[in-house]
Amino acid sequence: MTGNRIAATRRRKIMSGFPQETPFNTVEEARAYLDEPRITCLRCGKTYKGLVTHLKLIHDWTLDQYREFYHLPYRKGLICPSTAARFSQHHKNKVEREMLERVTRGEAPWTQLIEAQKGQRRTARHGIFSRAVSRQNMLGAVTHNAEAIASGQFKTWKPEDYDRVLERMRKGDLSPREACIGSDMPSLQSFHTHREQDSEFSKRYEAAWESLSFSAQSKAKRLGKRFGRECRALYGQQMSVKAIAETLGVTQLSVRRHISGNRNGHMV
Repeated sequence: MTGNRIAATRRRKIMSGFPQETPFNTVEEARAYLDEPRITCLRCGKTYKGLVTHLKLIHDWTLDQYREFYHLPYRKGLICPSTAARFSQHHKNKVEREMLERVTRGEAPWTQLIEAQKGQRRTARHGIFSRAVSRQNMLGAVTHNAEAIASGQFKTWKPEDYDRVLERMRKGDLSPREACIGSDMPSLQSFHTHREQDSEFSKRYEAAWESLSFSAQSKAKRLGKRFGRECRALYGQQMSVKAIAETLGVTQLSVRRHISGNRNGHMV
């Protein structure tokens, strides 16, 4: 047997006690698993710095299948903490380096570099919110694994469950993220997956979205043509950007982005 075949055989070897067929029951268990110095593949028992390539090549599993099967949070990568920290630092250094080059060439003011550095610090403070979203995704995750559904291990969602999300959006003037909060509601990812797969539901979603106030739409950072028409109509009535923002319940920046030009023909 050649060296390559020996290595291939070892990669596919199943360690004693694996595969683990039961998912994690709590967020704490899942977080403890992901915080290990090296992440263990629960299908074969071997440890790696990351499971992305291993799952695809050895077990023919996608990352989402693995997360759904073991109730792992969607917003946390399947890599060990040291690798995640290295990737994160590399990205931060790249952003600062590119911004510094733009500032040096005179393409951007120094204030943009300072704001970029502040933005990185603000992102670090959003950990509590990210964990809350991950928990919600984990509790509301949908699965298409027939065996898992038959065993009763997973919560499955019916079309009427997604319709309840639309009803909550309309009645409570809520964004999809807000309407999906709660253990009795589908996760946001599951909701959008269903929307992409069902064209009729997608049309009902768009109708529900258009019925929301501009303030609710602004929270989801999706203000459409109707908002643009309202902005321009009020601006044509000699209203200031500040007054328009107060009238429509949005920020002044949102108004400026949707006004094509001011009374002198220049950009606002």
